[in-house]
Amino acid sequence: MRLFGYAMFGLGLGLLLLAGAALVFDLGALKPLYERVAGYYLEREVRVKGEMSVRLGRSVTASATDVTILGADPEAAPLAQAEFVEVQMRLPALFDKLLDIELVRVDGATLNLEVDDQGEGSWPNFEEEDPAQTEDTSEIALRIAEAHVKESFINVHNARTDLRHTLSIDRFDGLMRADTTEASGTGILNERPFETTFLIEGVDSLLTIAKWDVDWRGEIGRAQFQATGHLEALDQLEQSQLALTLHAESANELLETLSLPLIDDGPVDVNFRLSQQAATVHLDLNAVFGEFSIFGTALSEDPLTLSSAQLDLVATGPNLAHLGALGGQTNWPETPFEIDLKTSREGWQVEVSTLRLISDVMDLELTGTVADFRSPGTGRLSGNVDIPSLSVWSSVLNLPSELSGPFTGKVSLTGEGTGADLVVSSQSDLFSLDIGGRLEPGESMLGSTMRIQGQISRPERFLSLFIEDAPTLPPAAFEGQFTIEDADTALLNGLQVAMGEDAITANGLLGWDTKKHDTLVQLSVSSPNLNSTLSPWLDAPEVIPSLPVEITGVLAYPISKQFEIQRGAISAQAGTGQFTGSVSLRDESPSLSGNWRLSAPALQPLLTQIDVPAHFEKPLAFQGQVSWRAGYINISDGLLSYGPTDVNGDLLIDLAATTLKFDLQSTTPDLNHYAPENDIVATAFSIPIALRASGEITEDLWSVEKFQLESTQAFVRGSGNLERDGDEFIDSHITSDIRIANLTAFNDLFNLSLPDQDLQVLVDMDSRAGALVVEQLDLRSGDSDLSATGQANNPSAPEIVLNVDSNRLDLSPWLALLETAEQSRSDTESADLNPESASPRLIPEFPLTHEILSAFQADTTVSIRELNGLAPPVVNVLTRIDVGREGIRVTSASAENQRGGVAQLTGTLIPNAEGVSELSMLLEGSELTVGIPKAPGEDITALPPYDIRLKLDGNGQTTRELAASLDGYINMTMSEGIVLNAGLDRVTNSFLQELSKALDPLREQEESTKIKCAAAFSVLSQGRLHGKPAVVVDTPNVKVLADATANLASEKIKVQFKTVPQKGLGLSMSSIVNPYVEVTGTLAQPRLTLNPENTVVGGSLAVITGGISILVRNVLDRLNTSGNVCADRLRKANEEMAQMDA
Repeated sequence: MRLFGYAMFGLGLGLLLLAGAALVFDLGALKPLYERVAGYYLEREVRVKGEMSVRLGRSVTASATDVTILGADPEAAPLAQAEFVEVQMRLPALFDKLLDIELVRVDGATLNLEVDDQGEGSWPNFEEEDPAQTEDTSEIALRIAEAHVKESFINVHNARTDLRHTLSIDRFDGLMRADTTEASGTGILNERPFETTFLIEGVDSLLTIAKWDVDWRGEIGRAQFQATGHLEALDQLEQSQLALTLHAESANELLETLSLPLIDDGPVDVNFRLSQQAATVHLDLNAVFGEFSIFGTALSEDPLTLSSAQLDLVATGPNLAHLGALGGQTNWPETPFEIDLKTSREGWQVEVSTLRLISDVMDLELTGTVADFRSPGTGRLSGNVDIPSLSVWSSVLNLPSELSGPFTGKVSLTGEGTGADLVVSSQSDLFSLDIGGRLEPGESMLGSTMRIQGQISRPERFLSLFIEDAPTLPPAAFEGQFTIEDADTALLNGLQVAMGEDAITANGLLGWDTKKHDTLVQLSVSSPNLNSTLSPWLDAPEVIPSLPVEITGVLAYPISKQFEIQRGAISAQAGTGQFTGSVSLRDESPSLSGNWRLSAPALQPLLTQIDVPAHFEKPLAFQGQVSWRAGYINISDGLLSYGPTDVNGDLLIDLAATTLKFDLQSTTPDLNHYAPENDIVATAFSIPIALRASGEITEDLWSVEKFQLESTQAFVRGSGNLERDGDEFIDSHITSDIRIANLTAFNDLFNLSLPDQDLQVLVDMDSRAGALVVEQLDLRSGDSDLSATGQANNPSAPEIVLNVDSNRLDLSPWLALLETAEQSRSDTESADLNPESASPRLIPEFPLTHEILSAFQADTTVSIRELNGLAPPVVNVLTRIDVGREGIRVTSASAENQRGGVAQLTGTLIPNAEGVSELSMLLEGSELTVGIPKAPGEDITALPPYDIRLKLDGNGQTTRELAASLDGYINMTMSEGIVLNAGLDRVTNSFLQELSKALDPLREQEESTKIKCAAAFSVLSQGRLHGKPAVVVDTPNVKVLADATANLASEKIKVQFKTVPQKGLGLSMSSIVNPYVEVTGTLAQPRLTLNPENTVVGGSLAVITGGISILVRNVLDRLNTSGNVCADRLRKANEEMAQMDA
């Protein structure tokens, strides 16, 4: 109040000086000056947007319209606004330090009061800068003769409780005459009408309470209140008397008015009295508030310091949850309660006769005496708590739902002047804890020693208090002791934690507050099985070896949020390690940095999921400076040794900055040290290696400063930058030179039979006009050559143009390598084959997604003048393929064989508007021999040439969906020729060989099969293939006709072969030909059977007729298949294709 008076006094003097200036200067020009003066004393910016007037006379009268006082945040709602303000003040009284205000009038005002989370108000606090000023004994007096407020508002918001109150003042009128002040007002508080009157007698100044007789009464809604009494002074309450009463028919109506939670409703009768009896101040409370009853008395001879006081209080209610809600605490249990408190203080001594909370959900009690509450060791206290079920308090204390059992606790403090014995015991289904020891006398209790011990039956439930999804852990037990060294340090002695078979021991100095940086604790961790220890914490524990491990170290805390690890060591049968460094908690995620030394005699004990081949089993060692945090690792001066190979240098990986930096060197005397041992053939070559690599990779730059690999068998050198700026390549240049003298030098290393030939690769690329241009890409190996030129644009969505050219490309040695690898894989799979696990489908289920293709566009042309390795070789291979955002387009693909045959392919696989892949393709060829197996020594010119036309259309999101939707046809005709049977056997599986024998048993007696002609035609409609006949083959021995149907959705097939012996075979030879063969089942699992339905005579009748039935059958079949069956099939096929192409 005094500070407010100083502000008002200064404001009055300012008005006096400005009023004098108004006699000389234009008033409108002085408005900014008035605003600055008012703002200075109110500590807020003041703006007067309307008219302003100052009138002089016996008094100064100042008025203004549209006045705003901004808040501490000018952008937020203003502290106050008023449509009209008028103040009339007698100026001469200021010289007597009297603010004598004759009139205050405020119309249409709004006052916005905010209280933040810290309890700080938004209004000026008028803090005194110089405390010495408060020693001035001459007080400033304030008198307001007449005050009127109408149609105004006061808005209050408490951010801590989120409560809002609005007081609407219809009118407020106050008068002050002589020593009597009276006032009255009406309005609405939070939608409830209110009216009030008050009378104060003995008032000399509104700023000083001295010998006031007060009578204040009023109504809020249907509640009435009255406060009467005598206030001697704020610092003389012992000489004051006060009576307060509050009555309401409904407690909830009053709570609703105050925006507080509702309770069980009932009347309100509150009586509070402050009185003096002899030298003692009495405070008496007798209150019934709805469901709650509170009764109490307090006595004190010094109510300001409470150096001598007594308190008796009893509070009861039917619902503890409602009591918590009124205090802003939600989710308290709903149960009746009683609180009893009886305590007293005399000087430093405090006696608690009774402190008890009684309820069904908690029973809490504390009694005893403390001779000097500044030193707890001087007291005798005992207490206990009993909670039947922790689950009742889970939501209040934010406990996990698993903590649901009972909890009990006891505390006992027995002390004399020379010390005190302390015993604390608690028990719950979460843990048990016992603390015992002696507290030495003194404020810091120096030398006090406590012993602790306890058990945690389910540690994961305890950890769930601090972390989410705590894993299941074995029970834990702990024990140890600590001694208080000084006010802020304690000495840990033999603290041991046992969890399952693991053990943790801690000894040393533990500091806090001012001595927290003196912490120095020796830790040791022992685990008989590292896998068992870490398994609960890992998603893939199988990668952790089952090895005993010992970890030791010294933990220090030299600076805030940073721990130092000294002499850290780890030892196990699989290896050892040492670490010295620090753990920092200063950033959002912890970081670890320091020097590591690790060694392991072998790899296999460390790798549980990988069988390390014997030739890769080498000792491993590492040393270097390592810094680590989430997404970041920096290795400097690192040295990694793996067998005879050394790698040293620096490595930085920063995922947040998308940066990789490296400067590495590596040497090995011979790569064959890592090759499988071969006792039969000695290694032909040694491969010493020296490698140097340095560079940097970021989001927009790939820079290889140097890459060089030197060996007697290989040489690789490269360098350059690949940099982009937005969607352009800039300052880029890449060169590379790879030379391998003989690929067979690496046979042992890779356990492959590589071709006996050299390999050379030259690369030269540059950026030009925003594009990366391939100036040179040359590959030479044996007698094969390949070169490419092109460019790439728009690195974020690459657009690539590539032209590939080759004079001669020989795939023979590489196909032989693949054939060997495939045979090895097939042999392995056959050995492990389980018939039940064989796939029932032949067509794979691959997604036909264009997501990857949509990220780039590649237009490729390939020209190969001679391509060897196929059967037979082809020449003049020309292709144009576009792959990218619009799918796959084969604009043209053609090749020729050495007999003049030509094959051409065009087609597309593109997504439609719904993203479903649509296929359209056409394959045409004439005089072809490509794909017909050639046996050793076979005359290529004797192979039967064939013509082919294949047309397919379909759509689907997977390969199976696509196959099930196919429409189109396949037509093939083959002219006369000879195929060696040995060539056919090389490329056919056992089922096809069995089928071939069933169709032509005479084939096994001949070295070759002569083809007179062959024709095949089938139509596809919505994935269903049908042909009648689908295949006709005419050989000197037999004519074969096949009717075929297949459902590519289910992969079910049915092929009926009709085999007719040729004329001239004779009855005996003809009879061994199976006339009707049928293939059923699926594409993946076909079945071969004889079809009895088309047999003329079978079973016992065939035996009785003595073969006459066979003769009749053969004669009939020859009559039905006479003539040129291939020509007939081709003619019908041409007619159907013409209709389908129309």
